[in-house]
Amino acid sequence: MISTLLSLFLKLSAFSLVAFGGINALLPTLYDLSVNQKHWINGQTFADYFAIAQAAPGPNLMTVTLIGCWKVGGVISAAIATLAIA
Repeated sequence: MISTLLSLFLKLSAFSLVAFGGINALLPTLYDLSVNQKHWINGQTFADYFAIAQAAPGPNLMTVTLIGCWKVGGVISAAIATLAIA
């Protein structure tokens, strides 16, 4: 579990450094990581999370929080994902 959380933090932190244009600029890379590489979620679930993030008030980085929370490791993972990308 610790290695998964560390991997999540490191990957998202690296994305955050090059994220010019907000979270929407990272969607293809985030999709590739979470669906194709790590298999945390499937493509439909990614689309659902993105739709929830767009419909909810607040920043678009909620997509990352949802991936971290529901599919990787619960509330701790959601916090780590959110902090890493912010």
